[in-house]
Amino acid sequence: MHYDTDSTYGAAETVTGSCHYLQLKQGPQILVDCGMFQGRATKQANDDFGFNPADIDLLLITHAHLDHVGRIPKLVNEGFSGRIVCLRATYDLMQVILMDSAKIMREDYKTDLKKLSVAARKTKSAHRSTPWTMSRRCST
Repeated sequence: MHYDTDSTYGAAETVTGSCHYLQLKQGPQILVDCGMFQGRATKQANDDFGFNPADIDLLLITHAHLDHVGRIPKLVNEGFSGRIVCLRATYDLMQVILMDSAKIMREDYKTDLKKLSVAARKTKSAHRSTPWTMSRRCST
């Protein structure tokens, strides 16, 4: 099989977030796995893919671990409408794993939102404690 491009968008410098893109010279654009980053790399779960999900024709799933299927909902939400190919057992397990993935993403979102809210309050109170005005800055 001849391919034009192969790129790794996960599990390159880490063992988590498996996501590999193949562009065949004559044929479909294939994504092998679409996994969630875990551990220290968790924050990468919301990063851009590095490719347009709408351009992917086929998603091949190797197995149903979260670090191989956890970002499928994000992929679909951002435009993927191609076929997903996997074993029946993988499909059955993926349903459970993806529900868990959705729960983790929702919890991460709430945590991030809370942190932003706290940071915004701190910034506001810092601005109130140092009331700079243009005339104060420009006075000699």
